[in-house]
Amino acid sequence: GFEAGNDITTGVKNTLIGGLAGDGMTTGGNNTAVGYESLSSVCTGSYNTAVGRIAMRAMTSGTENTGLGNAALLANTTGNYNTSVGSDSLKANISGHNNTALGFEALQAATVSNNTALGYQAGLLIGTGIQNVFVGSNAGDATDDGTNNVGVGHGALSANCGASNTGIGHQALSVCLASNNTAVGQNAQVLVTDGAQNTSLGAYALQTTTTG
Repeated sequence: GFEAGNDITTGVKNTLIGGLAGDGMTTGGNNTAVGYESLSSVCTGSYNTAVGRIAMRAMTSGTENTGLGNAALLANTTGNYNTSVGSDSLKANISGHNNTALGFEALQAATVSNNTALGYQAGLLIGTGIQNVFVGSNAGDATDDGTNNVGVGHGALSANCGASNTGIGHQALSVCLASNNTAVGQNAQVLVTDGAQNTSLGAYALQTTTTG
């Protein structure tokens, strides 16, 4: 492609396909870039795979990252060991490590480490929260600074939840803002906002509880 790998000096074993793909790469090795402006910054990192328009465009020294999809891992510069599959997934990550995002806009705003999100807009707004696991469309999509949360199911833990919550099931703990709650079942604790240290098991369990 046009000017693909144009600035490579000592970099070896790179595969660059597409206009301006890897055009700023210098010493990085064993990288794969497929798509317009993928891996196009001054990159010294190695073992990165970027497939898609402007995927990993800002990468500088990060290593062993995988970004598949339009703008996947777009802003990543020094982050390592991230996996991003889906358009705009992990788009804002700059230096966070060990994140896994699978799905359109999954972990789109995340800038930290050790988060896992699978599903459409799962973990969409995570900014500073760490060590969260969200599986399902819109699971944890409004969580910003929550930590150590697990949400599995469509809309589970969908609000800006606190810490150490576990919601498993369709919309389990979907509006929870507090911490240390466990809800298993469809719509379990679906209305809990400020309640803490509650445990429920079964569909619609504690569904009318809001606080306490």
